[in-house]
Amino acid sequence: EAIYSKGAAKKRIMSAVTGLILALGIFLILKTINPKLLEINFGQGIEEVSIEIVAEQDTTSVVTLSNLQREEIEEYVDSSGVYCPGSGGQSNIPQIAQSFVGKTTYRLGGKYYNLGNAQPSYAGNDVGNSCPVSSNTLCLDCSGFTNMVLQCAGVVDQHVGNNPGTSGSFNFSYGGENITSKNIENNMINGQQLEVGDLIGYTGSTFGHIWIYIGNGKVAESTSGSSGRTENNMIRISNMTDITNFESKINKIHRFENIN
Repeated sequence: EAIYSKGAAKKRIMSAVTGLILALGIFLILKTINPKLLEINFGQGIEEVSIEIVAEQDTTSVVTLSNLQREEIEEYVDSSGVYCPGSGGQSNIPQIAQSFVGKTTYRLGGKYYNLGNAQPSYAGNDVGNSCPVSSNTLCLDCSGFTNMVLQCAGVVDQHVGNNPGTSGSFNFSYGGENITSKNIENNMINGQQLEVGDLIGYTGSTFGHIWIYIGNGKVAESTSGSSGRTENNMIRISNMTDITNFESKINKIHRFENIN
């Protein structure tokens, strides 16, 4: 019995020594590859980000503007500091979309054709709300923003003031598609890579939301809720990986090549 116990003890000691040698070897390998792999971080320095998006009630408007109205809106847009050349096409979309940051305020029903109006007929929670035009902010909703980006790139006629709501932006008659497969993290929709200017989003019986893809795995969108309604705090540029929480909802795409 004593001999057996000594033999078992030797085996355990040898196993422990072997384990220590293996651990030391792994430590040295990791330290050689990248010393940061050995650092332990319990959350210090990691910024917590919360995203608030309230679905947009669909509002569809087709408005014909007079020459005077067009001129007044163009002057107001120029005064806002937004880059809106009305040309450049697809290659201009990233710069145009990012130029709206810090210059726009969310109002449901805010479209190109009512910019510069202090109190147009907004919808939903913004009925009766005004737009702080004294600061030259652009009051838009999510489809008003994406449509205006396309207008400023000269993709659609900015003078017509044709601003479809979210549902209209994905109208099948004008190139909208249902999404049958998606891999948001890899920028893939229906088996194809997203291209700059593609619109993605979701629609329902009343509410919806829309993003515009600006390349390099990023989308631009308007944000509603209290944060988006804060003056000049509407536009968010996000990585596609940041909107995976909405992956189950996203059900529509309008590819840039089909927008006219």
